[in-house]
Parts: sequence; C-alpha cells; structure tokens
Amino acid sequence: MNACCDVVNRGVAAWNGKLYLATVDARLIILDAASGKVLKDILTIEPGQPYAITGAPRIAKGKVLIGQGGSEFSQRGYLSAYDAETGELDWRWYVVPGDPAKGFENPQMEAAAKTWSGQWWKTGGGGAPWDSIIYDPTTNYVYVGTGSGAPWPSEIRSPGSGDNLYLSSIVALDLDTGKYVWHYQATPGESWDYDNTSQLFTADLTLGGKPRHVVMQAPKNGFFYVLDAKNGELLSATRPRPMCRASTGPRASIARRAGRSRTRKPTTARRARARWSARSTAERTTGSRCRSVRRPAWCTSLPTRAATPMSPRMRTTTPWGRSCPSASPATWNT
Repeated sequence: MNACCDVVNRGVAAWNGKLYLATVDARLIILDAASGKVLKDILTIEPGQPYAITGAPRIAKGKVLIGQGGSEFSQRGYLSAYDAETGELDWRWYVVPGDPAKGFENPQMEAAAKTWSGQWWKTGGGGAPWDSIIYDPTTNYVYVGTGSGAPWPSEIRSPGSGDNLYLSSIVALDLDTGKYVWHYQATPGESWDYDNTSQLFTADLTLGGKPRHVVMQAPKNGFFYVLDAKNGELLSATRPRPMCRASTGPRASIARRAGRSRTRKPTTARRARARWSARSTAERTTGSRCRSVRRPAWCTSLPTRAATPMSPRMRTTTPWGRSCPSASPATWNT
C-alpha cells in the first residue's frame, strides 16, 4: 500500500443518481446510488506507480475532479477531470514539470522548469494535490491547493534552490478546459513539508470599502491568505496568532509587493536541526526562552516537559510551547 500517512477515506460525491468515491489504490469508482452497482472502475494512475488517493472527489458541471497523494514516494502530482457519465478523462493538469527531454504539456510547465534545477524529474518533484479542491461557479474556476516538494529540503531535489513552481501553491484552472489561469505560491522553495492542501473557501467580502470575491486558505506555513478569486491578487496574509521567528521555516512576514513569504535558506534549517539534535535529552525537554532575532515581549518561556525520547522529526516539527505556540523546537535552548 502506497499511503504514507494513514489509510483513510475523506468522503464521496453524489451527482445525477450516482455516487463517486476514490480508493486508496488510486481508482475512481462510480456507483449507482439506488442499487450500489459498480458502473465504472477507473484507474487514475499508470499501473504500478506508487500513488494513493485518500481525498474525496468533487463534481462540477458533469466533471469529476480528483487528485492523489504520492509526493513522499517521489511522484509527480496532478489534478484530473473525468466525465461524470462516461468516466473518460477530460483533462489533466500537472503540478510540477516533467523530464524536459520528453517535452512539456503546456507553457506553464515549460515556465515552471526554469524555477527548478538539476534533474528534478528523477525524484518526481512532488506537489500532489491530495484533497483541497473546490469549484467556484462565479468564476467557473477550479481552485486546487498543491502539496509539498519531494524530497525535501529543496536543495536535494533542486540543487541551487529556486521557487520550484507550482509546489505549495493555490492554483486556479478553467473548469471547462483545465487551462491554467493564475497561481499564488505560499512557500517558495518549500523545504519544510508546508503544503497548501488545507481546505479552500470562497466568499464575497467587503475589503477597504470595496466588494471583493475572494478565495481563502490557512495552510501549514502559519499565514491566513485572502486572494482575489478572479486574478489571484494577494489581498491579505496574516498570522492568526503571534509567533517567534522560526529558523526552519518562513519568517513571520510577507513581502507584499512581491506577494511572497520570506524564507531562510535550507542550510540554516539544517544547522538549526543539527544544533537541536546535539543537545542532551534534558536540554531538549527543559523549558527556556524561545530564541528569536527580536524577541517580542509576549515570548516569555516554554513549559517544562518530562524528559521523553523524541524522534528527529518530532524534535524539529512538533509545535510545543504555550507562550510561543508555533515556534519550532529547533530554536529552543539555543
């Protein structure tokens, strides 16, 4: 089984007397809603590839929209649209570019390849859109939240860094054609498993005294984003709660003109992890002040915890601490 993070099913879709569900081995099943009879059994991947589907299908205007997981197995993520009646593939949009020697599926993949380096296609690239998919009838766009890179950190999969489009992004596609419309990349050069696969929402809001149709998301990097649903303009990017500056992820600010988060280089992240791993168990689990470049007044102390053995991943990703709830443990006791 090629599911990295538990074998689950996040739901089914219903349309025109049929039920649509995805299986963990990446098949799309169409059932007769009245009898439960299997009408279609569609393999959404190439046979033998290590993908899995745990997300729920979405249906819009007679199209079944489905992504997949597989970034952890060095796969190339994509979003597919199938005809809800016949089960035929209508269109497919890849998140990251493939092997340049084989050509690119569209101009966006060719442009994205310029943001990668090395032989990224041999490691897949990642970006799997495993659940966050919505349709907006106002714009007739499909909004999809894309996954993190594989492998990470970025300088392994893309030596020399680069933004690595379209990882950790919100992407708008035309429902009818599957063509790219716009994107916003929340974490350029993603190296921390900060995917954008949390749920997306659309709404009509009044911002600055003007009505705006927006799409919103709170992904893993800790910001809450509000974007113009028609053109992807960044309208707001805020931290729901105050945070210490983390050495292993985006800083607590957004460069508004460029519309992107500021990030430290992966080398800094690795050094922080190394410093953290070198500490004794007692040092790692005893509360102390949360280190930051500019320590805010509210960042006081972290609670003392029992000396419990931790895996390397827990040491660098578990968001413990009440005063600085989202500070990376890699910055503690340094």
